[in-house]
Amino acid sequence: MGLNISPGGASWSYSGFNRFRERLAVAEGFALDEMEGFKPFDAPDTWVGKRWDEVQTSLKPLLDHSDCGGYLLARECEEVLPRLREIVATWPETDYDRRAAEALIAGMEHCVEHGCAMVFH
Repeated sequence: MGLNISPGGASWSYSGFNRFRERLAVAEGFALDEMEGFKPFDAPDTWVGKRWDEVQTSLKPLLDHSDCGGYLLARECEEVLPRLREIVATWPETDYDRRAAEALIAGMEHCVEHGCAMVFH
């Protein structure tokens, strides 16, 4: 079981997709588990995360996304693509996240070109 994204064929396990997004957040200068909607397992019930408007990143549509379903609109893909390409290009070519992200990027490019949504399932 895991997360499949189409078009493009990118796929991760659910925990792998979370790790991928954590890596992207670190590249943007913050920790994903500090954000609203990403409560750490050991956090007290009173824990409140940072609001997304407190960080500056064009990756927000991807980072603040369900890890088990939903979609990104073509305009959201277009917003994410430049920074995603830039970060992923710094990772080793043999890195699984890089290879999966390249498939994600290809799918996002398709969505932008055809004006369709990217589906997470």
